[in-house]
Amino acid sequence: MKRLMIVFISIGMILGCTGKPEIQKGDGAERFPGSGDLNRIDNSFADVAFANPNIDFSRYKSFIVTPLYLEEIALTTSNVNGKEMVSWTLAEEEKSAFQKIFNSEIGKEIVKGGKYTMALEIQDAPTLLLMCSVVAVFPDGVNLVGELPGTGSKKHSRLEGFVTIVGALMDAHSKTVIARFVDSKSTRYKIDPANPKGSDIAMRDVFSSWAKDLRVRIDQINSE
Repeated sequence: MKRLMIVFISIGMILGCTGKPEIQKGDGAERFPGSGDLNRIDNSFADVAFANPNIDFSRYKSFIVTPLYLEEIALTTSNVNGKEMVSWTLAEEEKSAFQKIFNSEIGKEIVKGGKYTMALEIQDAPTLLLMCSVVAVFPDGVNLVGELPGTGSKKHSRLEGFVTIVGALMDAHSKTVIARFVDSKSTRYKIDPANPKGSDIAMRDVFSSWAKDLRVRIDQINSE
C-alpha cells in the first residue's frame, strides 16, 4: 500500500484541460521524478502526464497493448472512523475479465478508421507499447489524488465511482519509456468487489472513456 501512496504523491497536482496539450521545454521544465528526459505536459488530457519533448510521436502508427496490471489495487471502504484504504485482491477470473475489457476498448478506438493498427508482436515500423496499471478504485466517488494537499479536485456525484490508472508508453524497439501518465476516470455505475458483473460494466465504462481520450490525443499529435 505504501507504493501506491508514493505513486499518488509523486505525481503532483492535477491539471485542468484548458488548452492545447504542450510539452514543457527548456531548463525550467518540470520533470518526472527520477527522469531526466520526461517533461510535464501542460493541459494534458490525463490528470498528469509527462513526455519526451524530443520524440516525434507522429511516426508511430502501430500499437501493442500489454496486459493490464492488476496486482495491487487500493480500495476505499467505510469504517467507524470514516474512510480507509485497503488492498483489493482480484481473483484470476476477475483479472482476466478486466484485462479483456481494457484491451477490447483500447483496441476498438485505436483501429477506428483504419489510420492505426494494433499488433500482437513488435513490427518493423515504429511501434508503441502501451502499459497500464489500475492502482486505485474509489467506489463512492472519493478521489484520493484530488484530496492531496495543494491539488484541485474533480467534481462529481457521490453516486459515481473513480478508477485511477497509471501508465507508460514505450518505444518497442529501443525499450525506452517516452511518456508516463496518471488519470482518474469516473463511472456512473457501481463498483463493488462483491458484484463482479456490475464491476465489469463499470470498468468498461471507465476504459471506454479513457480509450476515447487516448485516440483524440493520438489524432491531435498526428495533425501537428
